[in-house]
This record gives sequence, C-alpha cells and structure tokens, in this order.
Amino acid sequence: MHGYFLVDMDGVLLDTIEPAFADRGIRDGTRMSNFYREIFLYAPMSQFLRTNASKQLSQDPQLRGDTVEFVEYMQSLGLTPMFQTRNPTRQLYKVTAMLEAVGIRNPFVRFIDRGDPGVLVDGKKAIFSLQDDPLDAIGAAIRGVPVIFLRGSYNRTAAKIFSSLNNNVHVVDYIGSEARNIAIGEIRNNNIYVVPNYAPAALVIGEAIAQHNMHSRVTR
Repeated sequence: MHGYFLVDMDGVLLDTIEPAFADRGIRDGTRMSNFYREIFLYAPMSQFLRTNASKQLSQDPQLRGDTVEFVEYMQSLGLTPMFQTRNPTRQLYKVTAMLEAVGIRNPFVRFIDRGDPGVLVDGKKAIFSLQDDPLDAIGAAIRGVPVIFLRGSYNRTAAKIFSSLNNNVHVVDYIGSEARNIAIGEIRNNNIYVVPNYAPAALVIGEAIAQHNMHSRVTR
C-alpha cells in the first residue's frame, strides 16, 4: 500500500519564519517575552510574516537540512511527500528546483486555499503531516491526520495547549529521530508495510564494481 505525507513549506521545509522575526528585532528571550510575542505579535502577524518571508526565497534560499533528511528517509521507505503552502506569493517552481537540487525525487508541490484543510491527497487522507502553523496543525489533527508539530520560539504556547488537547499532535524541536519514530508508528497504524529502497545504494555499488573490473582489464 502506498501513502502520502504532508510537509508545510514556510517554517518547516523553508527556514523562513524565525528570520522573519529576527529581521524585526523580535528575538528569542525569556519565557514571558516569548509568550508575549507569540500571542500578541505572531498570532496577529502570522499571515503577514509568512507572506513577506517568501521574498527571502529568491535572495537567500534556505532549506531546513533536518527536514530534507527526513523526507529522503521517508521516500526510501516508499512514501510520497506533498509539499504545500497557503502563501499565495510562494513561487512553487523555485521550491521544486531547490528540492530537486538536493536530491528529492519528483517533488509534488501545491497551494492550499484558505477554506481547504489540506489533509487529502488524490482524495485520500495523508498518513501524517509536518507542520508549524498552530491553526493548520489542530485542523489536521481533528480531522484524523496526526501532526508532527515543529516547535519554535513563536508557537510554544500553542504546541503545549494543542498537544494536551489532542493526541494527534506530537511536538518536536527538531525533525530528527523522534520525528522518524512518530512517522513510523503512524505508518504501522495505517497498516502500511514499507520496504526500504536500496536501489540507489545498489547502483553505487554496481558502478564501483564495474569501474574496478574495467580498471583491472586496462591495467593487465
């Protein structure tokens, strides 16, 4: 059985949200200052920050390395990522080029309308979602799509609240081994049995053997 998983662009795939705060002098600080900026600055300015952050893409594009490694691992298990955004200014062709440049095979990218919860791919519910936007995270969770919620300095309060209210929200600080274990658990819950794809490694080994044999013939 084949399955899809969702990857939010701004803040999860593209490291754009924290720099957007830093550019405005809003930096990580005490617990109270973080709470203040999340509730009174991030929440009202969320869409503005995400939309404005897209301008940074053409100037200094940054993919989160941990997210790229996670996606590559999931692809090796046979799962397909769907990269999505609600940001109307995001240039999807640039995102596609960036993903292909780092070895993500056949990346699917799409816009999500405001009224669309964005949990379906080809009419099927995604296995899980990587998300940092609180509203999209809880929206997916209540529709039965588990969320690996990437906690930042701007969404810590929401992460604490939503993870306590809904078991489908799993909070992580980094898309690493913990996120992998959560994803694998959801794969099993969906009765999807994946087999690691060793084809790339096999090709490398095959090429090495071929080059060795050719060198042997030439030097004899």
